[in-house]
Amino acid sequence: MDFSRSSQSVPPVPRAAAHGFLCGLAALCGVALVAWVFYFCGRGLDFTDEGFYLTGAAHPQDYAINMPLSFFGFVYHPLYLLAQGDIALYRRANVVITYALAVMAAFQVLRTAMPDTRRGDAVCRAIGLGAAAMGVFTLGLVTPNYNTLALQGLLVTLWGVMQALRPDGDGRAAITGWAMIGLGGWLTCMGKPSSAALLALAVPAALYAMQCRSWRYLPVAVTIAGGLLAASALAIDGSFGGFVARITHSLDAASVLGSGQDLMGIFRIDGLVLSKREYLFVALGAGATIGGAWIGFVPAVVGAGVTALIGAMIAGVWLGGFRGTVMLASGILAGAGWAVYAFARRMTPLPWPRPVLTLGLFLMALPYIYAFGTNGNYWERGAEACVFWALGCVVLLTPLRRYRETALFVPVFVLLFWSGTMIHNGIRTPYRQPESLRAMRADTAVGGGHLMLTQGFHDYFAAAAQVAQANGFTPGTPVIDLTGQSPTTIFALGGRALGQPWLVGAYPGSDGLAVMTLKDESCADLARAWLLVEPGGPRALDGRAVMAAQGAHIDSGYAKTAEFATPSGAGGFAARGPQYFLKPTRGAAQARAACEQAKGTQP
Repeated sequence: MDFSRSSQSVPPVPRAAAHGFLCGLAALCGVALVAWVFYFCGRGLDFTDEGFYLTGAAHPQDYAINMPLSFFGFVYHPLYLLAQGDIALYRRANVVITYALAVMAAFQVLRTAMPDTRRGDAVCRAIGLGAAAMGVFTLGLVTPNYNTLALQGLLVTLWGVMQALRPDGDGRAAITGWAMIGLGGWLTCMGKPSSAALLALAVPAALYAMQCRSWRYLPVAVTIAGGLLAASALAIDGSFGGFVARITHSLDAASVLGSGQDLMGIFRIDGLVLSKREYLFVALGAGATIGGAWIGFVPAVVGAGVTALIGAMIAGVWLGGFRGTVMLASGILAGAGWAVYAFARRMTPLPWPRPVLTLGLFLMALPYIYAFGTNGNYWERGAEACVFWALGCVVLLTPLRRYRETALFVPVFVLLFWSGTMIHNGIRTPYRQPESLRAMRADTAVGGGHLMLTQGFHDYFAAAAQVAQANGFTPGTPVIDLTGQSPTTIFALGGRALGQPWLVGAYPGSDGLAVMTLKDESCADLARAWLLVEPGGPRALDGRAVMAAQGAHIDSGYAKTAEFATPSGAGGFAARGPQYFLKPTRGAAQARAACEQAKGTQP
């Protein structure tokens, strides 16, 4: 579809004197938000998910089952090695990659939706809007993971879609576009196969609706995606059969766990749930967008009103508690308000030309594709990919340009404001940690570098390391985590987590999943494995049942080490409890024989 037609019918709008200033300000605000995230990459560490992410990237080849189904560890493993285990550097690389892809995708979207816009203007707006991609770190989880990989894959795909829509329909740009669609599809599949499956349906449908003229290059995308997936299968498992078996067993594991990530649980439509305060700020955000767009018509009154609205939002944001869903709701309300206004004033026969509407709806759908397959609320998880909602809002408001060029900066700044809100929330209340990132001052050696943690977390890691080393623990020692919530502890000690990077607790099938995944471990490793135990812990596994399935008895054959207390806030729980190691004392031959006998009797 040729987007230039919708622009050619619009008389050129004189460039306002403030236009250059607004372009520069948008870019500056975007860079400032990303720098904010970049700075705090050296602070905080979650006990649960981040331990899973780090272990999965450090040792992806150690596990025969990937639960949840994702291959992000294999993709990020080279980046982890380049960072030499320095978590802060590893995170910062993730921020730079995500932001760079978002800026490039945003630039392509803006150039496609507004082909007559100046290149420099599009670059500045893209630099600003790209900061919305930091929404994927809204929980404070900046460590590369399957969510960030899926988002990066979707951004590459979007970039390719825009290239494939070039009006000429052929040439190097179209070939590059289809190649990037294939690359983006592969990246999305490696991050979240469920999202990739939905993306494979959505992209052709969107291209068809936008009357793409370069379908002849579809085999390029198929070849690249298929070739990369085949190469991945061979690199991971050595054969296609082994790779298929890995996927099948991983899906079985999801069913055993009962976390809602099985095939039957992912097909659903969740409700959009907002608090009363969030509804208020949705109205304020939409009002600022619509009012700001009308500044050109009623400058004095509306200008004062918009200033008051933005001031109210700035005052309220420090109360916290806002999520990315506010960005979507504000954009929808603002778009609807503008459509009604435009239709009432008869500025255009329809509020949106067909090309703009089609592209806008495709962008609005991408966060749902991103969230598809998660066990959380799809709206809340989709808000992590709010960069697509931000782009969709701007695209749907492009008809404003025919009346006042600078009006389109209003939604850009409102969306930047919401992005800053989400980043602030992640810094103020990081995921499953008791203090804000700003308050963390304890310099702690973790992995190949240092992080600033809470004093409680610092003392815990120091105590765990002291107890482990006093009892002869060495890097690479196999460990079975029976606490259900301490994968980061094993990673920090340099141990090798058996079964899964995180033997997650507190699900109906947690014990069953532990037994299932430990079956894939060798009896030689199980025989010499240490046990990390937290009696009565909030996510503790049934250690007796899990170890009995491996031919071991938790009450005998192990020596208990000294205890060390979990810090307040670990795993999201305020209560502190004792942890300790159980060090194997049985002879290696005896323990191995018992393990082999137990495995021989298991179904």
